[in-house]
Amino acid sequence: PVRPPRDNEKFFPLIEVSSVNGCDPEIVRDRSPFENLTPLFPNEKFKLCSGKGDSMAARVVDLFAPIGKGQRALIVAQPKTGKTMLLKDIANAITANHPEAYLMMLLIDERPEEVTDMA
Repeated sequence: PVRPPRDNEKFFPLIEVSSVNGCDPEIVRDRSPFENLTPLFPNEKFKLCSGKGDSMAARVVDLFAPIGKGQRALIVAQPKTGKTMLLKDIANAITANHPEAYLMMLLIDERPEEVTDMA
């Protein structure tokens, strides 16, 4: 439930929390803070190269910046430098060489043409 904003408030404030991710707030309150959790680092590597016909980008990533299973990745670069093509090459290599992997990709602020080209 929310209430209308008062004099100096811009937004509708939340009065009571009924659930957090489907759980009772009392149960969630006892969780350890995120800063105190132990990280689990990937111990298995994705093999992006399988032999002939591999893209040069996948081979370079495999050599200089290997990707581990369960790892997140971020590509930051100037416009028109091939970020989307690199992501596409990596995604194609992972799906070809590791069919058991569940691949999720988030394309932020991409042109619709590039998004449809990904599918």
